[in-house]
Amino acid sequence: MTTIKKKLICTILTLSFMYTTQIFAASDFNGREGLINGPTKAERIVVTFPMSVGLLYICDLANNIVGIQTRTMHLHNQKFGEFYQTISPKLAETTDIGAIGASNIETVLRLTPDLVMTQTYDSSVSAMINVLNKNKVPVLMLQASNGSIKDWLRTVAVIGEATGRKSRTDAYIKHYEDCLNLVKSRIANIPIDSRPKVALVNTNRGNMILRGSRTRFLYDLMEKAGAKLMERGEDPADSGACAEILFAFDPDIIIDDSRSNEFYNTSWWNLLKPVKENKVYLTPQDDPQAWVTNWSQPTYSSLGLLWLAKIIHPDTFKDIDLKNEHDKFCKLMYGRVLNHYGTAF
Repeated sequence: MTTIKKKLICTILTLSFMYTTQIFAASDFNGREGLINGPTKAERIVVTFPMSVGLLYICDLANNIVGIQTRTMHLHNQKFGEFYQTISPKLAETTDIGAIGASNIETVLRLTPDLVMTQTYDSSVSAMINVLNKNKVPVLMLQASNGSIKDWLRTVAVIGEATGRKSRTDAYIKHYEDCLNLVKSRIANIPIDSRPKVALVNTNRGNMILRGSRTRFLYDLMEKAGAKLMERGEDPADSGACAEILFAFDPDIIIDDSRSNEFYNTSWWNLLKPVKENKVYLTPQDDPQAWVTNWSQPTYSSLGLLWLAKIIHPDTFKDIDLKNEHDKFCKLMYGRVLNHYGTAF
C-alpha cells in the first residue's frame, strides 16, 4: 500500500470518528437529536435556543457564536462582567436573531453559519429547519432544557460528536458521573423516609412555581442529592403554586432558584419552618450576568449536586470542599480558576 493511500485511509477514519452523530433528513427531525446537512466545522455558530449555550462552553466554542437572542441573554447594550470578558469576549460581537421560537431566518442566513443549533421539541422550528435545509446549512437539533440529568448528559455527548469535540465532552461527562457516583454511594443507606423534605421555589412572570416542567431538571438534581420531594406533577405546563401547597408539604429546607425576593415580603413567608430556622438557600451563581454559571442550570449542575448534598446531608458530606470542587471544575472547563460571586462558599 502506498504512503498516499495510507494517509487517505487515516484521514477518512479520523473524519468518521469525529462526526459519528446521526445525519438525517429535515422531515425526520421531530423529537430527534442529531445533524441535518452535517458534518460541520462549527466556526460560525447560530444559537436559536439560549438554554443550549452552555453546551458550547463545554466544547470551548462559545467564542464562535455569531448569532443568538442577545436580549434574552442580557448581552444587549451591557458592559461584560468577569465571566464573559474572560471566557467568551467575542459574544460582544454577536448579532441578535430575534425572539425564542421566532428567529429571523433572513438574519440567520445573512450570518452564513456553518452550524445552527436549535431544540428538538418545539414545532415552531420546523419552518426554519426546512429553509436551512434548502440552503444546505448544517442544523444540530438538541434537547437542552426541561429534561433529566440523563437527558443532559446524552445531549452533551451528541454535541461533542457533532462538532469534533468528543474528548472535551467525554471529560465533562466523566466528571459529572464521578460526582453522581460519589453522592449515590454516600446516601445509599439513608432511608427515603429519613431524608429531609426539600421544596424548590421559583417564579415565572410573577407567579410562584413549586413543580411542573420548569422544575424537572432541578427536581432530578435534588432527588439525586438525597432529598425527599413533594409530588412533581406531570402537567406539561408550569403547575400553579400557592402557600397552601408549601405549608401542606411542610419542608425542612427550601431551595430558592427564583432570582427574585418578591414572595419574601408576603404575610405567610416568615411562618414557614425553613425560614424560621434559616434553612432557605439561594442557588449559587458564579457571575450574576451569566445565568449559564448558575449551579442549578445543566452546565454547572455537577457542582450544584455537591452543593445540594452538603445542604441536605451536612454530616455525610462535611469533607467536601466546594471551593476546591469549583476550582477543579473551572480548570476542566476553562483551563483556569475563576472567581465565584455566589452563595456556595
